[in-house]
Amino acid sequence: MSKRSQFLLAGFPAFTLALASAVLAAPPAAIPTAGKEAARLATYDKASGATHYALSLTPPAQASAAAHDIVVMVDTSASQTGVYRDDTLVALRSMLDSLGKHDRVKLVAVDIEAVPLTEQFVSANSAEMAAALARLQARTPLGSTDLVKALDTANRSFANASAKSRSVVYIGDGVSKAQVLGTKKFTEVTQQLVANRLPVTSFAIGPARDLHLLAALANQTGGNLYIDTDAQPSAQEFGVMLAKAANEPVFYPTSVKLPNSMSSVYPKVVPPLRGDRDSIVIGQFAGGRDVQLAMKAEVDGREVELNWNVAVEASNPDFAFLSELVENAQKDGGVTLPTVGSAGLREMGRVMTASAHDLAKLSEFALASGDKQGAKVAAELAMARDPENQEARIVREVALQDAPVEGEAVVPAEAAPPPPMPPAPAGGEADLRLGGSADGALLRAAEADEGLLVTDEIRRRQIQTDRIRAEVENELINARKLIGRSPAQVETDLKLALQMVEAAPELDPEVRLVLRGKLESAIREARRVGIEVDAERALAEEQAAAATAQLRLIEETFRHEERIRQLMIRFESLMDEGRYIQAQDVALEVRAIEDTPTTRSAVRNAALVGSIARSNLNFELRARGFNDVLAMVEDAAVPFPDDPPIVYPDPAFWEDITLKRKKYSSVDLAKAGSSEERIYEALAAPVRNFDFFEAPLTDAINRIKDDHEIPIVLDEKALADAAIGTDTLITKSLRGITLRSALKLMLKDHALSYAIRDEVLIITTQEQVDTNPDYRPTKVYPVADLVLPISSGAQANPFSLGGGIGGGMGGMGGG
Repeated sequence: MSKRSQFLLAGFPAFTLALASAVLAAPPAAIPTAGKEAARLATYDKASGATHYALSLTPPAQASAAAHDIVVMVDTSASQTGVYRDDTLVALRSMLDSLGKHDRVKLVAVDIEAVPLTEQFVSANSAEMAAALARLQARTPLGSTDLVKALDTANRSFANASAKSRSVVYIGDGVSKAQVLGTKKFTEVTQQLVANRLPVTSFAIGPARDLHLLAALANQTGGNLYIDTDAQPSAQEFGVMLAKAANEPVFYPTSVKLPNSMSSVYPKVVPPLRGDRDSIVIGQFAGGRDVQLAMKAEVDGREVELNWNVAVEASNPDFAFLSELVENAQKDGGVTLPTVGSAGLREMGRVMTASAHDLAKLSEFALASGDKQGAKVAAELAMARDPENQEARIVREVALQDAPVEGEAVVPAEAAPPPPMPPAPAGGEADLRLGGSADGALLRAAEADEGLLVTDEIRRRQIQTDRIRAEVENELINARKLIGRSPAQVETDLKLALQMVEAAPELDPEVRLVLRGKLESAIREARRVGIEVDAERALAEEQAAAATAQLRLIEETFRHEERIRQLMIRFESLMDEGRYIQAQDVALEVRAIEDTPTTRSAVRNAALVGSIARSNLNFELRARGFNDVLAMVEDAAVPFPDDPPIVYPDPAFWEDITLKRKKYSSVDLAKAGSSEERIYEALAAPVRNFDFFEAPLTDAINRIKDDHEIPIVLDEKALADAAIGTDTLITKSLRGITLRSALKLMLKDHALSYAIRDEVLIITTQEQVDTNPDYRPTKVYPVADLVLPISSGAQANPFSLGGGIGGGMGGMGGG
């Protein structure tokens, strides 16, 4: 993730606007840090005799309150997209998971407006918070950020809240483009936050971050600042740190007693103290060995007294930057000091020392090019920031040796060709760049006319020029970092920077031309990379589509093989049961799906084994029938006397009883119950509602059961054996026929049928109906008149017809 920083807070010099992610680094020994000592006071003695100090204060350890009310503000402006948005959500969820069970949270989305996503404070793991997180994730990042409205919303959120410990957590870049947070407005907002006892802790994340603003906000309210970096910690770990920082007790000073030796203190109002970092105040020191400090402070609604006895450390050249830092803090009373603990103070010192080094190099360059006046001014500025800079001291002494005296003519800078511009310092830091522009020439002329003093207007124009140049360099550095991931966003940012360069009246035409050329070249490069990125994205989407198609093909192949496997299992089961005809049908179905040697062999094997089994069965039946017939022939050969003779009634009698038994032409041995009779009546009734379009089999059967009020069940085992699912889709529309015919037509399409048994109508396979004797009713038909034909004479002996019973039965047996 990018570490790029951008500072828009008014009221602080350009050379202090480079607070970067180094605020999380380990402090060197020379910088006061929060350790075993509760306070340290470092000093620096200027050559002029003034002494400046930096005081580090750390309160005693304090137990955290059991419950906290926390307003969490999440930046949803247009800059919070892509990986920044993902990390923001990860950090937010990690923070919520790390809070205590009694902590309550109010979630607010911040861009042009501050939109509460929870009406009140709710538990971090509640259903209301889960719904709020869903709304936050669905929110499209648009517009810019109005940090003033966001902080006002945080203040108002606690208007009716309980007296619990409270804090504010902000996750975003801190860039308030919708409403610039000037020094006056910043002072008003922070005073209100302190009055409401609201420390603001920020997690700076985004492509361009106003770290100065967030650091000053944390310093003034008693919060903390965490800055997203390319390396560890991760977003999840940042969330844990935010939860811990939100629960850290904060000491708000109500009265402070400082020694007279501290003739000035910045910030003028001592900032709140907290245990997880020290708090820094700077100012001018009148001298002394030890100082006594006393403070009354409020923490979690309780009044406490704090006392420090601090030994004054000897002057240390590592703190030479304090002199100019104090001078700049005097302009606004230290309200915009970004010294968030010793880490912030250390970073300020590093930036100012690096700026002095750049100015010293610039003075050497000006001296080598013959611009002694410019070399002198640059050297003095470098010594103001770092009095121990020997290069600047030497250049100043050399320049003073040849400086013009009063009344001596000064050769205008335009008489000689201007020297080339020195290269921009690393990291985009601002420098004065004297002697390389029209402003440099005007500056030298003004210094010659006014006794080596730089006019405010020229200085202002030069500072603005350097600021714009530094911002352009930062944009170009950021573009190089992000162009491979988000060329469209880079192009948009570069166009905005180009508009800024075109609209800046302070820029010299030559400088504007150079900056415009750099930006336009970078824009063209961003467009070229954008085309390549789009092509790569299209290729990736094509590959993803091909992978999806391949996966779908694999799944289809798996389903195909699974169906074949199930059918083969059924085939083997039918073969084991001796049902060879059904097994052959299954083998034919498998062969139709996939014609392989295995499936062809299965078809032939079923036919061959079935034929052999049927042949063996017929042989056994023939042998048994032959033996039975021979036995019956032997029985027929037994004579019997015709005394008394058999006498049959006359034909009229037979004709009469035949007519009388017509209603008993067939008799069902199983008497139907009332439920089965109702089923038969329903089957004979016409259908009323028989329209189905792709309806599952179970739904269709249930509707028929409800419409006709008869019990219907599915033979699920038989359906499973036949690989017919209960979700088989039914499409049939019939009118004007009986339910019996409609059911047969509907079920026949899927090799199904029905049977009536055990007082229910069973839906099963056609194979079960054909082969299972339980599904076939048994009926008795009277056939006596077929066996004993009626002759014309009542006294005729029936055994004389056709060779007698023995011959007749023999014939029947043979048939």
